[in-house]
Amino acid sequence: MGIDGQGKIPRPLVVITTNEDRQLPGAFVRRCLVLDLSLPEKESDLIEHLKERAVHHFPLKEETDQEESDQEIKRDQHKRLLAKSRFDERVLTEVAKQLYQDRQQADALGVTPPGQAEYLDILRVLDRFVRNEAPEKQLALLKEIQDFSFKKYPGMQRREDTQNTAEVTEKSQE
Repeated sequence: MGIDGQGKIPRPLVVITTNEDRQLPGAFVRRCLVLDLSLPEKESDLIEHLKERAVHHFPLKEETDQEESDQEIKRDQHKRLLAKSRFDERVLTEVAKQLYQDRQQADALGVTPPGQAEYLDILRVLDRFVRNEAPEKQLALLKEIQDFSFKKYPGMQRREDTQNTAEVTEKSQE
């Protein structure tokens, strides 16, 4: 921090984040500006929200001297993004759909559901290992790694294990 033109030291802006595991003291919260960054509940809204985040984090780089993070994200008159992600639309949608399903499963188990961070983590892995590959290759790698990013708690087994458990349960009830 520097001193402004009048010799005054500006007040710092302090940002505190919480995942709501514990409640913050009321006296503290009353002195704060609170910004709730909850994800949309509806599947289609969540998918669109996550795909928009992908455009910000993984933009299709234009031929400019600007860094990727400095590029302006342009919108049309309906506020839809004009910019594109460097990922194929099918890849972004598939990752977002899987995240939605795993959020539903986590809620049912009473554990913290995966969120935007896990979505971006998966895309970072794809970006690192199959950046310029065909969407089919990206989707193949996604299938291999999705359980490692989204399924973080006991009881959130691999999809095949969950399906096999359901089949065994159905047969035992017959």
